[in-house]
Amino acid sequence: MSNIKWSPKEILVCKIKPTPNNFKIKTDLGKERLSLSMKLFGNASTVVLNQDYCLIDGNSRWEEEKEKGTKKMWVMWPNRKLTPKEYKEFSAMFDVAKAGEVDMDRINSDLGTNKAFFDKWKLEIPLHMREKLAGMGKGQKVPNVKELEYPSGKAGDDMVAVGSNIMMVQLFFTAKQEAEFRKYEEKLMKKFKTKNTTETVLRAVKACK
Repeated sequence: MSNIKWSPKEILVCKIKPTPNNFKIKTDLGKERLSLSMKLFGNASTVVLNQDYCLIDGNSRWEEEKEKGTKKMWVMWPNRKLTPKEYKEFSAMFDVAKAGEVDMDRINSDLGTNKAFFDKWKLEIPLHMREKLAGMGKGQKVPNVKELEYPSGKAGDDMVAVGSNIMMVQLFFTAKQEAEFRKYEEKLMKKFKTKNTTETVLRAVKACK
């Protein structure tokens, strides 16, 4: 089977079909963030189609454009139709096969300098910043915002250090489960004297040995 080559192509939105077995777990929060991103910066990413017009990647972006009444949109189009096996594997692994993960520590440190940022993007305010932000106006600056702070000034062997070798682990909760998780998290932070979720969960897991 020949290698697949991709090229941009403008397609009628009404001809595009959703991925029949989408491996991505969609959330209302994710949809809100995507809608905000597209509102602020436009649709900067093309969707990916098979030659039968079935989406490989970009279902949510396509839905956003369809809801807006967009007639045409740019897609990445293959020079041949993917086999059923290729299609299933590629659509499943498209979002997994990335060269890196989002560094939330950097985002919190570089961009999370006021409450408005967390409110706008519906991001959780790091626990150690909540008291600082609670009484502040939306435009007031928080000095020296850092997600990870160590009493000793450096990370110990049982702490996660900020650097390039960071892996993200995602958890999916209902609203009720998330509230329960935060309640126990605060108790564990006091017990272990930790300052962020990563440290706290790691300490709690190690305590189960």
